[in-house]
Amino acid sequence: MKKILLPVYRKSEKHSSLPYYILFDIGKRLEFTSKRKAEDFARSLNVYLSDSVRTLMLVQRELYAIYLDYYFELESISSLRLQKKLDGFLSDLEYFHKEYGEGNNSFKMGGYWRILNHVEETLDLSLTLFKEKNNYTIVNKLRSHKQMVSFSYDKINQSITSHVINDDYKKTKFKVLTTKTTFYQSL
Repeated sequence: MKKILLPVYRKSEKHSSLPYYILFDIGKRLEFTSKRKAEDFARSLNVYLSDSVRTLMLVQRELYAIYLDYYFELESISSLRLQKKLDGFLSDLEYFHKEYGEGNNSFKMGGYWRILNHVEETLDLSLTLFKEKNNYTIVNKLRSHKQMVSFSYDKINQSITSHVINDDYKKTKFKVLTTKTTFYQSL
């Protein structure tokens, strides 16, 4: 199974107040007071990033389906631009899962940002093209997908700055309302 693994490192300084850290981007790291806190955060971040990439894959799949459904309505140059954007997603996804050796976490986090930005750019291009066509049914659908991408971006930024991954979305149970259906016999 493909997933991002963020190992915990220990500083070489003996008496540091934050002796443990996780590398999460080029030149950036999160520091922790204990190894346990760092490992817990790394585990939570791994799970969240995997869930987030799956969400982005769903959005990308929907974008591709919309592109194919409206292929004949788009002008040739617009179709080519959108197709190029859509096809670039797979190379970014491969970049996210590629193994580079020790310290590859910064590349993987960079791959995550590339995927996130790529989906957002594809959404922006799609929104522009379908607004030009006055197809506001699709525009509204694309806006809802853009909101999902925006939520992912905000959540990962908030998690990195606060050192806390909120995974309430896993624990929430939706209450199903029962409805009474009455069947009428036709004459």
